[in-house]
Amino acid sequence: MESANEYMWILVAMVVSFIISLFVFFNSKRKWLGCISQFFTFIVLMILSGILFAMCRGCEDSSNESEAMVGVLLIEEDRDCRFETEWWMKTDNTYYYEFDKGSNHHHVEPCGNDIYSGKGTFTRIDSIYAIKANTNPKLVIYFDLDSQIVTPVYNNDTIEVIHTDWERIKEYFKQSK
Repeated sequence: MESANEYMWILVAMVVSFIISLFVFFNSKRKWLGCISQFFTFIVLMILSGILFAMCRGCEDSSNESEAMVGVLLIEEDRDCRFETEWWMKTDNTYYYEFDKGSNHHHVEPCGNDIYSGKGTFTRIDSIYAIKANTNPKLVIYFDLDSQIVTPVYNNDTIEVIHTDWERIKEYFKQSK
């Protein structure tokens, strides 16, 4: 879910908890229960929505991975930080990516921890079996259909292939001729 939608959900939870607190305030002999109910209602709604959003995000991630024709992984490390980026290329010229930044040794956090994901597009390179993602630095994935070899190149370095579905790859290049 995007951050704007999450902020909107926080606003909705605040309004709902306020309405519930007003209901408790006007219908109870102990007026102070209205204030307490607003606090606890908001906390419960935030916990439940966090669980629900995490479940929905997990379902979205797994569906993007299952529909992919190829998945590639870039790992960049220095002394303290580890950066992982996964790209999942689909046959409809879109890709899904996940970025995970964290420390190598969890007792040290000089780089901070960050996880986010998003979507983008890619295009087929004419006259060869390759695709180019619209990223900076560039990500180009070369396909050898006869030998069934995938060679992803990111910023002039090859990176790891974590998933290939040759039926989808052949279908993609057959339809985009």
